[in-house]
Amino acid sequence: MTQSAVGPPVLSHLIEHEQARTAARLADDRKLADDALRTVVGDLDILLGQAEAQLRLSDRGRARQTVKEAVPRFVAISSLAALPLAEVADILNLPATDVSTVTDSLIRHGGLSPAERHDALTGIELLRKQLRQVEITKDHSLLDRIIRFIVKVGVLLGIAAGSALPAALAVGDTLVKEVVKAAITALVALALQRTVRGVLGHGDDLRTTAQAAHTALVDELSAIPALCDTPAYEGEHTVLRVRLAVRCAIARIATTSVPWNRKQEYWAVLDEITRKLANDPPTTLLHLQRKVRAFTPPPERRPGTGPA
Repeated sequence: MTQSAVGPPVLSHLIEHEQARTAARLADDRKLADDALRTVVGDLDILLGQAEAQLRLSDRGRARQTVKEAVPRFVAISSLAALPLAEVADILNLPATDVSTVTDSLIRHGGLSPAERHDALTGIELLRKQLRQVEITKDHSLLDRIIRFIVKVGVLLGIAAGSALPAALAVGDTLVKEVVKAAITALVALALQRTVRGVLGHGDDLRTTAQAAHTALVDELSAIPALCDTPAYEGEHTVLRVRLAVRCAIARIATTSVPWNRKQEYWAVLDEITRKLANDPPTTLLHLQRKVRAFTPPPERRPGTGPA
């Protein structure tokens, strides 16, 4: 199995094991489903461990001061509004007002305060306790809710760490990257502080969410020609690349729990977009826009409702 360009390698193993769990439940094979549950719980625990390590190391040293100085500049020229922070907040089930809260915090601190980091780490520990409960009780319904939230955390922190951001940035664009990294980390930390709401937010319609994320990605891809033009403001091209990278990540998150035999093929296109954002001329992305449009995320099928 090839490593995904989005998120840590454990995510690929998690998706493979989660598909096995879903298939076993659809086949009404309780023993096989419970075996897969234990494997999925192990993957999720590793993912939480990586998130914990990243939060402990975030916003250190010079990067913190850089963000503290850069955010007011971005606010002044209104370029901060172009960053995909509202989209990140939405996928985390955070209200739009939390983006302003995070922005104000970055202006004051340049990153997470000690109290915010502590609360986020407490949220991770609460999730670990939930995982232990799942493993003991074999509660597949609770796992369904936990996995969605933890995958969001893992993928978005992967973006913040740079695994899904364009690697080939111009010197003048480094500020954009640092601000995006700090802002996404802060939004994830805020969601972790509200872990209970995140885990219990199980009323999402997976089909609607997946289709909306796909449509938003197609719309975002229409901005590719602007990458060939002179930037309208400092850092515009980087902002557009970051928006595309985030949209690809959101589409992956939204389709994670949807049984779909073209999922891996779809994700391969998302990975190709991310790679080309970093290294290739914008014109090479145009044919990928057509590739993405050729996909349609399927209707949701829950365990017990028939074959996928």
